[in-house]
Amino acid sequence: MTNLRLCAIAALLALAALGAFPRVAHPLERAAAGERCGTCHPKQRTLHEEGIHARDGVGCVGCHGGVGDATEAAAAHSGSFKGKLTREAVPAMCASCHADVKAMRPYGLSTDQYALYQQSGHGTKLREGDRRVAVCSDCHGAHDIRSPKDPEARTFVANIAATCGRCHGDAALIRERRLPNVHAEYGKSAHAKALMAHGGENAPSCVTCHGVHSAAPPETGTIHTVCGRCHGEQRDAFANGPHAAGMKAKNQAECSACHGSHEVKAFEPKDVPLECARCHAPMTKGAIVGRRIGREYAAAAAHVERAAQAVAKASAIPMRTEDHVERLADARTHLAEARVAVHTVRLEAIEEPLRRAGKVADEIERDLHDRRFVANTWKLLLIVFWFYVLGTAYLVRRARQATDQG
Repeated sequence: MTNLRLCAIAALLALAALGAFPRVAHPLERAAAGERCGTCHPKQRTLHEEGIHARDGVGCVGCHGGVGDATEAAAAHSGSFKGKLTREAVPAMCASCHADVKAMRPYGLSTDQYALYQQSGHGTKLREGDRRVAVCSDCHGAHDIRSPKDPEARTFVANIAATCGRCHGDAALIRERRLPNVHAEYGKSAHAKALMAHGGENAPSCVTCHGVHSAAPPETGTIHTVCGRCHGEQRDAFANGPHAAGMKAKNQAECSACHGSHEVKAFEPKDVPLECARCHAPMTKGAIVGRRIGREYAAAAAHVERAAQAVAKASAIPMRTEDHVERLADARTHLAEARVAVHTVRLEAIEEPLRRAGKVADEIERDLHDRRFVANTWKLLLIVFWFYVLGTAYLVRRARQATDQG
């Protein structure tokens, strides 16, 4: 009996392998199977086959309607055929699947993209009749839609700036609409440099600050919150300083007032005096504090750099410097703490981390100096020892020669 069951199971597996039992496909996949649209539209078919929709069985009919397995153009373009979609129709058509909770559940995708787009600057302008604003296909592609995890996708993190730049860096478009070239400004920023250096890890692109489908500029009163998502320590330090209340009272944007919006500049504390001078007249309290911050940080940073050079020279001798390298990292950590504390614009806030950085640097230099002194002393003693040994040997040899001659 057991042998008969095994034989039956083996037979069923063989029939399945030969295709006797058809695979049950997803409804969209059944709609895509057998489509012949590519016969007349080979370019679009090729692009579609490279995208993620083809992999999941979403074919031409799913978006354009019509009869996919028809052999003649007239029949293919009959029934529910929509043809080439207008720009106004694209968001709603994409939402027919992407806003469907049941359809998106297997993929784990959120279904609020359409609602967010409707509230965005792009969606608002589109409803007002502006056909040149971005719709889904401008950012995701029309037929070659790829996963955001695909490095070739327009929505891959390292490609987002270029995707947004197709409009926001278009010289003719921004000139016509009298807009700043934010794409060019972003390209010079600390954010863009970090993105290129780290491939997107922990580096903001356009959507980090503006949102993805809800794309909109942060309001003046919310910029600190947007920046604070990544720069929480700096935001907290700023909130504890005098600038926070003053800028709020004047309805000024906090972070961007000094760092800029898209051309975000990463200041070193040594640059603080010049930045403070933009708002504070010479010899005012603000200007004086700015100069002191810059001067004291520069002195501590120079001290740490001297210690680093001392470690490098000691390593080249060679001397064991593992402990000093670790201590040097501590000193640089204290400098980083001081850079954060600069946002308080309070001298007392930066003085303590700068003092700790200087103390560590001084300990490194002093210890290396002592070790070099000991090493040099031993070298001198070794030279004296060998001079004594060789001199003694020479004198003994001369004495023997004199004895032999006598």
